[in-house]
Order: sequence, then structure tokens, then C-alpha cells
Amino acid sequence: MPFRYERAYYRLQYPIKARPVFTVDGTEHVVLDLSEEGLRFLAADGVVLALQQEVKGIVDLRASGPVEVAGRVVRLEGHAVAVKLEQGVPLSLILEEQRFLHQRFKGWA
Repeated sequence: MPFRYERAYYRLQYPIKARPVFTVDGTEHVVLDLSEEGLRFLAADGVVLALQQEVKGIVDLRASGPVEVAGRVVRLEGHAVAVKLEQGVPLSLILEEQRFLHQRFKGWA
């Protein structure tokens, strides 16, 4: 039986102490999770976003450094913002991040 909410891409959920930063127009937002075609972050105080709004910025990955991403807001849940990326993160970098987290945060799932 298939899962109710199957995902097309592996989602990397960050431990609190290892969350990268997503910078948009000079404002830093904390990344909650990341996949090849999706990004979820906590909007910085005072930042208001709308559904379908375009966002473009830099995700500073812990293992490999900055990656430019772009997409549209698809979900808002309190301060959490979900973005469907049109310009996403290559799988190789997602896997590098995962290895980094396993090495640095023992017991991280």
C-alpha cells in the first residue's frame, strides 16, 4: 500500500543547530528542510510573503557553500514558508549535505 503523502524527492530535514540560511534581498531566513525542488524556511520577522510570490536567493549549504535557488511560494503555515523551486539544488549537493549531517550530528536521522 502506498504512503498517503508520497514525495517525488528526498527531503533533508535539518537539526536545529545545523540549519543553513536562505538569503533573499539581503534578509536571512532559517532553512527547515530542503529537497532538489523544494525549500521550507522560517520567514524573518517583518517579512510578509504571498502565495505564488516569486522568491530568489542563495541557500548557504553547510557542506558545499552557497547555491542560488528560485521558485514560487506554494504554502504558508505561520512563519513557515514552502517554496516549489524552479531553479533547485542538485541531488549531489543534497547527498553531500546528508553525509555532512551524519558525520557531525551522531544519531541524526
